Amino acid sequence: MYGHLDYTLAVQAGDVVTMGQVLGTVLFRTDTRSPSHLHFELRTFLTTPVVNGTSPRYEFACGVQCPPGPGYWPMGDADHPSTLGWLNPMHVIARRSFPDGIPGGQLAAAASNLTAHSTTIWSQPGVSSGFEELDRMMLVPGQRFPLLDIAAGGEATFETSADAYDVWYEIEALNGVRGWVRAMEASAETTGSDGRPAAVRLNFQVESNLG
Repeated sequence: MYGHLDYTLAVQAGDVVTMGQVLGTVLFRTDTRSPSHLHFELRTFLTTPVVNGTSPRYEFACGVQCPPGPGYWPMGDADHPSTLGWLNPMHVIARRSFPDGIPGGQLAAAASNLTAHSTTIWSQPGVSSGFEELDRMMLVPGQRFPLLDIAAGGEATFETSADAYDVWYEIEALNGVRGWVRAMEASAETTGSDGRPAAVRLNFQVESNLG
């Protein structure tokens, strides 16, 4: 689902869509809590009895085919939403996109169109005890590196805030060093009510090397 999508859509259920086709527009927010924005979410808990059954614990009962909602899980609830089917969308995409492995020589990790900044190349995905820092390099927007592998955290993550996103690409740097870099990282550009980062900075995007 897309959270905060304008209710007037350009498509309807059953339509076949293509890459680049407009599906809808971002809902224009008039409140002062946050600017207009869009969430891409993967949820299955709208079909669970505890959320959407005959006697739901959460006040939202209109049947399995009910329009998506509500927007947020009650903070004081005993269950974490991930235990009922709220998945980390970036982890799902990263883990399932290439079930048979990265096709050799066909994909590149391209530095995103951000201001040039440095990033660390690690011996393993994730920063943990025993992992070695292999190198540091400057990322220049548009730079392309051979994409060798992808790793990501669990699909049903329990972490909150932008720190929950843990996606890594294995690349070959310009100097021939092979190692793992963060595909995205938490940014304090926007923070939540708890002061933790609520935005994600994309360091790389996957692009095709074919034509």
